[in-house]
Amino acid sequence: MLALCILLPKDRIDRHFFKSIGFFSLLFIAAGLAMRKLYPFTLPEPFGWNGNSPFYPYVNLLYGIIALGAAMTWLITRYSASRSFTGLLNITSLLALPAVTLDSLLFIPTVGPHNVLVWLVPLQFTTAGLVLGGFLIGMIFGHWYLINTDMPKRLLVRMAVIISATLVLKILAVGITWIVLNHIST
Repeated sequence: MLALCILLPKDRIDRHFFKSIGFFSLLFIAAGLAMRKLYPFTLPEPFGWNGNSPFYPYVNLLYGIIALGAAMTWLITRYSASRSFTGLLNITSLLALPAVTLDSLLFIPTVGPHNVLVWLVPLQFTTAGLVLGGFLIGMIFGHWYLINTDMPKRLLVRMAVIISATLVLKILAVGITWIVLNHIST
């Protein structure tokens, strides 16, 4: 959700919409980090680094920074009337995709018949995250029109284009993966 906020005009959308995005982003990231801590996850031996990557703690730190940015966005939009949250939201949005991409490196198969090209796994993770985030932000945005009917309708069309674009990216990613894996297996 945060990554797609970079595509939305902050000056034409009700600031309380971004309060919702900040809150739900904080909630989802905090839940994910808590699950990592409470229920450590390791993959079978032929996958990635099993959490032993030298940059793995930095991925968690990056998620923590993103959660902090989401929390600050939520607090600023909740308790302040200013639009000073836009820069913070843009920076936080720009960090979201690299975090997912770095996190996906832990799931790259390293040996055996599961060995695939390194870039396919981050491609799948990133596009899946964009589709999920696109639908979540789109649903919140659509419901926000029920609350604030003063927003221009072209923003709703823009959100539909963003959702459609994420779907097209995911379809292309699946198609590319299918072609590559089909070519490797033959």
